[in-house]
Amino acid sequence: MKKIKKGRSIDSIQFHIVKKANWKDENYKRNDVQAQLTEEQKQAQNQVNYAVAVANPFTMKLINSSLLYATDIANQDTILELAESVYPVYDKLVKELGEDALATHMDYVRRKMVDYSNEKKNIAKYLSIAAKQYLNSRLSKQQMKE
Repeated sequence: MKKIKKGRSIDSIQFHIVKKANWKDENYKRNDVQAQLTEEQKQAQNQVNYAVAVANPFTMKLINSSLLYATDIANQDTILELAESVYPVYDKLVKELGEDALATHMDYVRRKMVDYSNEKKNIAKYLSIAAKQYLNSRLSKQQMKE
């Protein structure tokens, strides 16, 4: 830290950060057998979860609604995120409002969705937020009728 003075008062303070040589050693687990095993188990579990998510009926509904494309399906992270954050909301939506409400929602999202470039596209987050908002608005309308 260096104080820069002008006259009798301190005008500004400069901080100097020194990065340690090994601050981010990606290979620190290289010789740790347990850590390697854990990474392999994590990858194996991700592959199983990916296969289950692709087989989920909601995946086919998203494909048929033109909300998912081959590039999205090929991206394991995208499919896993859909299974984790979107499909549970779809389950609740179908349970509370029925299959027709889900079809209506998907059609609406397809018509209103603004495409971003492939680098910025996060379909899982987009669908998650849209589904939660739709579910909340429909449930609140339903409660108002009662």
